[in-house]
Amino acid sequence: MTPEQPAAYGLWTLVVINSLVFILFAFSFATPKTGRDWRSFGAFSAFLVALFTEMYGFPLTIYLLSGWLSSRFPGVDFFSHDAGHLLQTLVGEIFGWEINPHAGPFHIASYLLIAGGFILLARSWGILYEAQRRREIATSGPYARVRHPQYLGFTLIMTGFLLQWPTLITLAMFPILVYMYLRLARREEREAIAAFGEAYERYAARTPRFFPRRTGVVVLVAAGLLVLPLIALAQPVPEALAPGAGWVTRTAHGLQVTLAVETVFEPNAPGDPRHARVMEHRFLVALREEASGRAAQMSEVTLDVAEQGYKGWSVPMRSVGAGEAGAYEARVRLNRGLPYRILVHATPGGGGRTLEAQFEYRHYQ
Repeated sequence: MTPEQPAAYGLWTLVVINSLVFILFAFSFATPKTGRDWRSFGAFSAFLVALFTEMYGFPLTIYLLSGWLSSRFPGVDFFSHDAGHLLQTLVGEIFGWEINPHAGPFHIASYLLIAGGFILLARSWGILYEAQRRREIATSGPYARVRHPQYLGFTLIMTGFLLQWPTLITLAMFPILVYMYLRLARREEREAIAAFGEAYERYAARTPRFFPRRTGVVVLVAAGLLVLPLIALAQPVPEALAPGAGWVTRTAHGLQVTLAVETVFEPNAPGDPRHARVMEHRFLVALREEASGRAAQMSEVTLDVAEQGYKGWSVPMRSVGAGEAGAYEARVRLNRGLPYRILVHATPGGGGRTLEAQFEYRHYQ
């Protein structure tokens, strides 16, 4: 077994390129001038660097949570790049969504939020700069809807990236940055009141600070996207086979696929085989029609076995017992203590669609 060839991480060139592209893109809109502008922009830039470091460089969040994630979702290779879209991956596993993560609802929502944030930045900073040059209150464009659209734009961009690729570091940074933007907004308002007096107070009275009025639908959609992962995480740990644990049954297209595993000890092997790193296992599969309970006749039955993070391999199964018993076996050498995904493929004897049932297996030490 060899690891998948396309590298999912360690792509440090992409870390640098993506960080520079997004930071320079935001800089072209924000054009910070004061020390306060640079502090807010620097914090936003640190958020992007932390994000892309985990997205393409080293998946620290996946690494720290890999044991817990693998125990709850043993069929997922969390070190593959697609699985790094954690919200889409977890929700998809629970609700059975077979959607490319780049086309899923979380990714689409993230695109909309990121694009909306950059558009808001682009429209806001030019108006603010012109108002400051004329020593006036910025009240046109986005400033007619909210008092601080530039900070709202930064927050939308960060929220979009969190939906797309959440990490422990960016999740920790997000509330800190939002609080920092809130403090900066309040300080700017005090300075505006000192400079413009009642004129700014009237503007503040009719214009919300961050969120435009009538944004209830947006809030409901965002709340729904956040609730779905919580539902996924609350689900019970999926059942996994262990040696001698008995039979586990899955149902696929009207067929009951039952699997059991036995550890095979070689009587003539040197040393104690129970302590071997690699051990032979006997997989037993029984196939029956769900409605009648009769043995299902198959022309071909195979096992696809995949260790987490590695390519799988296919093992043909042979019929055991009488030819019409619907029972099959195969022997496979597996590493002790590692999680495996087992796919049973069964092709009906009379032709037709190949059926598939998935199991999880771990030989516990």
